Amino acid sequence: ATAEDSLVVDGTHTNQVEATFSSWPTDGRSDTLNDSADFTVDAASLSKSDGGSTGVAVGEIVTYTLSIASPAGTVRSLAVTDTLPAGMIFDVGSIVYGDLPAAAFQTAGPNDGSAPTTLSWDFGDAAMNGTAGVITFTARIADMAGNTAGTVRTNNSTMTYRNAAGEEQTRNASDSVTIAEPTMALD
Repeated sequence: ATAEDSLVVDGTHTNQVEATFSSWPTDGRSDTLNDSADFTVDAASLSKSDGGSTGVAVGEIVTYTLSIASPAGTVRSLAVTDTLPAGMIFDVGSIVYGDLPAAAFQTAGPNDGSAPTTLSWDFGDAAMNGTAGVITFTARIADMAGNTAGTVRTNNSTMTYRNAAGEEQTRNASDSVTIAEPTMALD
């Protein structure tokens, strides 16, 4: 059997069979037999990458990639939240989706580096095809007094969804970048 994308991920499902039979007319016997087998569909997971950024200077761009891995099926009530720390600015319009359905997207916070900025995506019931769904966006290091060499800025992400039993599941991922002095050359 091939799993349809309507199969809810992260849980146990039961496949049932029923057979009804009757014997030759001489004994007139009939009966119904029932049996079932359980199978489990794996959970969804979240990972995050900054593309290997090391030592980013004020004004530099960091490209974040959020990967949602899931077996083929439906991830119910899928929502992702990414919180950029103070000291980083979200580049509006930089979001690219790969293998994910359309989402309701919102931002909250000043998005000027003075305080955290929250990005949130609500996918609803997302049909996944077994390949990772990807969200890519960019943020830059803000030009502000707190962004000095050696300062670490940690970007946190949370994914929530409901498993096959209807229970909310949470997955977290984070990524840190270290601020470096800009490289300058004088002639």
